[in-house]
Amino acid sequence: MDSEFRDAFNYHILKMAQSGVLDKILHKWLQKRKPADRSGKIFVEEPVSLGYDNLFFVVLVLLSGIGLALGMVAVEFGRMVKGRSQH
Repeated sequence: MDSEFRDAFNYHILKMAQSGVLDKILHKWLQKRKPADRSGKIFVEEPVSLGYDNLFFVVLVLLSGIGLALGMVAVEFGRMVKGRSQH
């Protein structure tokens, strides 16, 4: 994928990595991770597990979507039945 911004983006990411800014950002946002080694790989100390409290919002969004879809099916079915009864 050739992009006109790829070289500039890679250049600035490299500069951030060399100056230590990238490690500071990673440490701030991903606190369970160790800084990158010389190869640029980031090591995870331990896997992050998701508990029920973390999954509540995801399940809520999924159930809301299912509810909305079933509601639309009911509306469409009602319109179809109403259209057939008028003919």
